[in-house]
Amino acid sequence: QERLKKLLEQDAVYQAKREKENCKKISKLKEELTKLKSFTLMLVDEQQRLTEEISQQTEQIQDLTTSAEQAHEKISIAESKAQEQEQKALRLEGELQTQIRTTSQEQEATMAKLTNEESQNRQLRLKLTVLSRQVDELEETNKSLRKAEEELQELREKIHRGECGNSTLMSEVEVLRKRILEMEGKDEELIKLEEQCRELHKRLEKETTQSKNFKVEVDKLSKRIMDLEKLEDAFTKSNQECSSLKYNLEKEKTLTKQLSLDLDGLKARIGDLETTENKLEKTEFMLKEDLSKLKSLTVMLVDERKTM
Repeated sequence: QERLKKLLEQDAVYQAKREKENCKKISKLKEELTKLKSFTLMLVDEQQRLTEEISQQTEQIQDLTTSAEQAHEKISIAESKAQEQEQKALRLEGELQTQIRTTSQEQEATMAKLTNEESQNRQLRLKLTVLSRQVDELEETNKSLRKAEEELQELREKIHRGECGNSTLMSEVEVLRKRILEMEGKDEELIKLEEQCRELHKRLEKETTQSKNFKVEVDKLSKRIMDLEKLEDAFTKSNQECSSLKYNLEKEKTLTKQLSLDLDGLKARIGDLETTENKLEKTEFMLKEDLSKLKSLTVMLVDERKTM
């Protein structure tokens, strides 16, 4: 009986000790369980935060992608427009140079013709002046001729009336005859000179008309040159617009490049966040497994305690 009593006492001590150890284990497991729950909640919050951050970053990427696409589209349109402007500028420059060259050649040729016409007009005026002077001289001679004819007629009348001696009369008649012959030669020369004057007048009128036409043509060419100068100003303005367009295009390219860099940075950031999220998911899964094991162990210990 004493041995049995001793065994019972020992068993009671053992059971008490075991129960105390189990209580400690259960208490410790509860603490661990509480910590795991807190840590799990913290992980869930962190995962939710990361998910929201990834969502925000994804939205930013979409916005940046849209901006980049719009920028690329703008650049494409700007490049096309710049190319069109450049081709138009080159074409206008070629046309302008050709027109300027042609107009300058036409103006030089017209000015040369005008100078030649003016020179010929001066020569014709000089000839006309000389001929006019000669005509005046011949008209004076013609007057003298008519006077001589009148004197000859008077002598004939005197001879007819017998008022003059034969010798004196014959000498006067001979003198008058010579004067008349000389003057008749000059009269023919006068007719020729008058004809030359008429021809010179006609030529002078023709040359004057041509000079007026040339002056009108020169005025037209001058106006055309002014129009070409305006066109050149417009071409210069077009070149300035083309340069401005190229500057804006380079600016858009730089902006697009920066957007691409920002986009790559965000993609890398999202990659890091996704990696972190995957790690958190794995940790959460492992913690859930540990939590499940702890719960099972706690239940087992509680059942064992109840059994005892």
